[in-house]
Amino acid sequence: MNHPETGIEKGTFRPYDILAGLSYGTKLSKSVSLGISAKFLQETIDEQKAQAFAVDLGGMYSMKNGFIIGANVQHLGTKMKFVEESFGLPLNFNVGVAYKLLDNALTFAVDANIPTDNDVNVGFGADYRIMGIFDLRFGYRYTSGGNDLGTASGLRAGVGFGIGSYKLDYAFVPYGELGQSHRISLVASF
Repeated sequence: MNHPETGIEKGTFRPYDILAGLSYGTKLSKSVSLGISAKFLQETIDEQKAQAFAVDLGGMYSMKNGFIIGANVQHLGTKMKFVEESFGLPLNFNVGVAYKLLDNALTFAVDANIPTDNDVNVGFGADYRIMGIFDLRFGYRYTSGGNDLGTASGLRAGVGFGIGSYKLDYAFVPYGELGQSHRISLVASF
């Protein structure tokens, strides 16, 4: 952090975010599934922290011809408060369609993400499962107002590895001039 008048460095700070969640999903029938996620969010900037709790709700309908239709709503919850200023989490609505082929080894998907505080964006991608345990993923997300951070900022790529009820996923998401995001997820199903 530089002093505003002299430009001399006065120290550094590292902002960070934490998200911890617990999810539950169940099949209501052979073709209908529902799920819920409860999450704890914390943002830290310098010495100030803000926290919130939220839930996500979703559903999915699987057709016999390989198509899957899904929808969810995200961030139903409390407000975050930094010092004296509080703000609500942005509601987000998603709808999507996927198509599975090659004995469910290859999946193509398209979705629309409709946030209440930003432009609508549309994504498409593919997931290819190798030997039943490795996943290769590639996609692109386009924002209706344009990808402000450059065309490459819409690219998405990832890999996954799963054995039994455990999965480890990695995703690479470029953000143009802002750098890259590396996302790692560990999932345990029971």
